[in-house]
Amino acid sequence: MGASSGWGRIDFLIGDVAAEFAVRRPGDRKGPLSAKVNSTEMIKLLMYDGPALLVLFDFSLHPFEEEDIERFRDYPSLGKGNFKRSPFNVSYFYLESARPVRCGCISKNIRIAKRARG
Repeated sequence: MGASSGWGRIDFLIGDVAAEFAVRRPGDRKGPLSAKVNSTEMIKLLMYDGPALLVLFDFSLHPFEEEDIERFRDYPSLGKGNFKRSPFNVSYFYLESARPVRCGCISKNIRIAKRARG
């Protein structure tokens, strides 16, 4: 069940935790899980006043590197205004091997530093 964030609807609200999900199917390119494609989800989580989580499931045999997940720190512009931005977590689950099936996980806490006024 979703909830309004002011920037769209959150996929799930579990207790007071906002959760957004993205999936990369076995034959997909990297795009469905990239920070660029998921920028709207990132904005919704940044604007949510409370704990937030972006869950990425990668069912391909070519998982992201840690640097790819690190790119989620480069958050999209929220436009002009004095916005309150909340931190969120990214959990990336991927297949380490197909036989035997082994899964891996990379987790990052994304905190937004205040930008210096210029």
